[in-house]
Amino acid sequence: MPLVSVDRYPTPTTPSVNVDDRAGARAAAQHLVDLGHTRVGIITLRASVDVEHVPNQNWPTQERLLGWRDALEAAGIEPIVRAARYRPHLDVEPVARELLDRPDRPTAVLCFSDAYAVATMQVAQSLGLRVPEDISIVGYDDSPLASASTPRLTTVHQDVATKGEEAIRLLMAVMSDQAPEEPERVLLPASLVVRESTAPAPT
Repeated sequence: MPLVSVDRYPTPTTPSVNVDDRAGARAAAQHLVDLGHTRVGIITLRASVDVEHVPNQNWPTQERLLGWRDALEAAGIEPIVRAARYRPHLDVEPVARELLDRPDRPTAVLCFSDAYAVATMQVAQSLGLRVPEDISIVGYDDSPLASASTPRLTTVHQDVATKGEEAIRLLMAVMSDQAPEEPERVLLPASLVVRESTAPAPT
């Protein structure tokens, strides 16, 4: 069966399309480090808290966590990591509340997706925290949610349309027997988009 993998770790026999999620996440975490944040929380997808035991097919989850840790650990910061299932309003809200409703709460939170980030922002605001004056929040994906939120969300942009186009291109090559002998690996860039949800760490 003709097959192309997307957002999964490459296999020896299958063409693949991925985003450089590790670099994108690293840039997001470095942004917070540069703003002076030293207490940083992470809300990631369930099963990614322990990188050693993440199923190797889940590229975005593992690579984003690795990227965040790259920048934070280089700055001597040990993040508080929490995980939620992929249902932001049902599962992220209690996780975000537990993370933010504590005396030693983080001053910044890195989120697995924009949906996670918006849910976290709503929890912060319900607790009387101002974004970004009291807490900075960073998403991932640069989805329409990022521009529609209040304040607008700092996030990591991935080109979803190009990812789909590349997947179709590779699949058409496989189906027409024009694919190279070595499976092609496409790695698309990810870039930080700074908006209004991040600011220097509060004193």
